[in-house]
Amino acid sequence: MSKKLLPVVWIIAIASIILLGGLLKLESTHFFGIADDHEQTISFSYPVEIVQTFAVEGAEVKQGTQILEVRRRDLSTKLDIIDDQIQALKTTADVEIASKRAQLEGLKAQQAAELAAIDSQIKTLLSEQRMNKKLLEEISGSKSSTNTKSPLVTKIQGLREQRGHIEISLAAQISNLENQLNASLLPSDSKLAELMDRKLEFQRQVTDLKVSAKFNGRVGSVNYKPGEIVAPYQPILTVHGLSPQYIKGYIHENVFNEVALGQKVWVQSNTNSNNNEPIQAMVESLGSRIVEYPVRLKKNLMVSAWGREAVIRLTEENKLLLGEKVIVSLENPTQGGNFISAVIELFSSTVSPIHASINNPVPGAPDGYPIQSRIDSMQDLQIEASGIIPAVNPGHYYIVSDESERDKPELLEINSQGELVKRLAVKSAKPVDDLESISREGDDIYIMASLDGNKKKRRHLLHLQVEDDEVITRGTINLYKLLKILSTRSEDSATRKFLRKALQEKSINLEAHSVYQNNLYLGFKTPLSELGETVIIKLEDVSMLFKGELVSGSIWKKITLLDPRSGSPSLLSDMLFRNGELMLLSVNSKVSTNTSHLWSYQLASSALKSISSFSGLSAEGISRTNANDELMMVFDGDGKTSSRFLPLSVK
Repeated sequence: MSKKLLPVVWIIAIASIILLGGLLKLESTHFFGIADDHEQTISFSYPVEIVQTFAVEGAEVKQGTQILEVRRRDLSTKLDIIDDQIQALKTTADVEIASKRAQLEGLKAQQAAELAAIDSQIKTLLSEQRMNKKLLEEISGSKSSTNTKSPLVTKIQGLREQRGHIEISLAAQISNLENQLNASLLPSDSKLAELMDRKLEFQRQVTDLKVSAKFNGRVGSVNYKPGEIVAPYQPILTVHGLSPQYIKGYIHENVFNEVALGQKVWVQSNTNSNNNEPIQAMVESLGSRIVEYPVRLKKNLMVSAWGREAVIRLTEENKLLLGEKVIVSLENPTQGGNFISAVIELFSSTVSPIHASINNPVPGAPDGYPIQSRIDSMQDLQIEASGIIPAVNPGHYYIVSDESERDKPELLEINSQGELVKRLAVKSAKPVDDLESISREGDDIYIMASLDGNKKKRRHLLHLQVEDDEVITRGTINLYKLLKILSTRSEDSATRKFLRKALQEKSINLEAHSVYQNNLYLGFKTPLSELGETVIIKLEDVSMLFKGELVSGSIWKKITLLDPRSGSPSLLSDMLFRNGELMLLSVNSKVSTNTSHLWSYQLASSALKSISSFSGLSAEGISRTNANDELMMVFDGDGKTSSRFLPLSVK
């Protein structure tokens, strides 16, 4: 009987060795991790009182929705004190100016009176001199010359010297007062600017007391109730994403894994689910150190485990739970090895079989259509579409490219099928390069360079008109020079501060502008505000700008454009005024692939809404079409692929 069992034992042993070998082999292509996402934790660096929380734990919130309001009692007092100081300083400055003006008028009156008195004396002496000369001639019977040693001559000469001295001394005092009154910066201006900056900071802190969600997510925890006082730096409320966006994985130090940055991997839940399809992901970063495993990933809590960190970016929609334990595979689990993978899951630590539920994803917008040429001479032209507007011909569009031949700008006309049909040269007295945006109001067309401060050919805004397929240049503005002037002369201290810092750091990059109701709006791609907001500056009366007149300008809007999924800043690339709203295009390059977003900003209510997203594309320009509920967009190919166009319905 034992002899008959021996072959069976051998077969079982061989099968076990083969299975164990497979497990050991696959262990090098698998590792474990925890699903995670970005989180917004709300706390303050000063004591606050909770006024109201607008969401409960687990509630879903939209980006921009107010979720918390707190009170800081000392702020209103500080603002009142600052206002009193500003008013007192302005009053003192007004009194000082009035005093100097009165002093100036007094000096002018004194000068006129003293000079008039001396002139009267000189006139009297001259009259007396002429009379004496006439009498002397009558007595002597001959003409006599003026005696230079005559007391009258000496007295007249003295009066004239006295007059010149008075005129010079009083003129110097008058000129000094006039210079003080005409000075662009008064001694009190620096103190006033400092107080205004402090007031602006306090007002910003007041605004910060009403907190909004930075991204679409769900409320995690609410730690305090209305009426409670919260100490500094204590977390009050947290918001996390609707679904995980990355995996924090750990590769055991005793296991060899051929993992590389940018490598495609597959993620599966560690639960025993019948619907546990692998999710495609990408290795975004690899740690350069060995760290201890989190407790949840240890098979034995009594045994320490160490490994290398890896961050895996999920590239598609998923049903994972935040904090869920997952398996990361370097090979697609659906292509063989399912049995062994099941065995691995069996040997791994288990968790409760719970499933995440998310809303059905909205289908993404199409990738657009390549812009092609119907003109032979333009077949090899490298077009990097950066802006678009309706053309003179109905159904056609003008686009600009941030790449131009020999720094000569041009308008490229495309039809509704995205085919290049005309190439219109723009005659400019100075070389212009890196055109980043184009806008139109009536028959007036405006094209703008990026304002790169290091290159003079990237600093201009051009005013154009098209007549019979000929582009006529109506005017040119050096926008970089204009912003430098605004950085010192704008009446708004926040504008001065923003521009001074941007110019000093040489961080200005403008990719969006619009002329609307004869005002020029400049949308900054960079820099962002101190709070990470997109800044739009409004310059009034663009027609006067092109006449060389210095007009007023200040920050018009600060808008927070955050990627709805990752929460990272999305940078402005174009904007368009349309039916009481401002359409905004932005690009987020801080993710694995460029992601563009189309936003609607309501001018009346300041409400921001995400309209659509475009994965893997860099949206650069947006325009109206003949249809009221349609827009035309262009995408930059980054020099690697053809630029693309896309008609988009926005009902």
